[in-house]
Amino acid sequence: MREGSSSGKSSGNQPLLACQNLVLGYPSPNGWREVVHGVDFDIDRRETVALVGESGSGKSTIAKALVKLVPLRKGSICLDGCEIGALGPLEFLPFRKKIQLIFQDPWQALNPRLRVRDLLAEPLRIHFPGMDRKQRDRRIRDLLDQVHLIVSALDRFPGEFSGGQRQRILIARALAVEPELLICDEPVSALDVSIQARLLELLAELKISRQLSLLFISHDLAVVQQIADRILVLQEGRGVEWQRAETLFKNPSHPYTRLLLEACPTW
Repeated sequence: MREGSSSGKSSGNQPLLACQNLVLGYPSPNGWREVVHGVDFDIDRRETVALVGESGSGKSTIAKALVKLVPLRKGSICLDGCEIGALGPLEFLPFRKKIQLIFQDPWQALNPRLRVRDLLAEPLRIHFPGMDRKQRDRRIRDLLDQVHLIVSALDRFPGEFSGGQRQRILIARALAVEPELLICDEPVSALDVSIQARLLELLAELKISRQLSLLFISHDLAVVQQIADRILVLQEGRGVEWQRAETLFKNPSHPYTRLLLEACPTW
């Protein structure tokens, strides 16, 4: 399914992110295993786009490709008018401040040996080398306040927090470099429903206060319905439906989307 379909196309100025014909995969004993097969989508400024599909549909592979954790086999990734798909690690470094990824599992994403203060200071030292210690401390305290954690959390280790609190720390670390696009890879899937709701409220709040764009990845349409402006449905690495959220939930056009909706217990 091509982005040119009128059902999913946004209006207005140049999108913040535009992906065309994404072909992605991983090395295998046979040389290459293709996972994503020619996917197109874009994200406007201050918009939330959701990628939805079952496990193995290519959602997380796309997220990782956007931050150069998976190589681009074919296609184009354009961020804020600049082609970044073919950039190497050093060439991509200036763009890392624009796009940040929040992983599903905070245990793997947070170094258990570092206190929260050091976890939040690390990206500031890398991307803002001219910032002195007092400036970093002020920024760190402000970040903690924005994700609604108390200041005493700074001197604690990740293992001392609940899953929802660790996700807030991950969000704070991602926000430290003042990104324009925040990629959320299944950020609430492992949390209780009440904690999910609070984190979704936090993301919605941050989107407004910081004028963020979000790429929200989930297999749960009930969660996506609460946050997405547009939705791309993926089936086995291919985009099968690309619609505004309200249209998709009221009148899904693809049989696979209808199956996902029927499988949603709260739908």
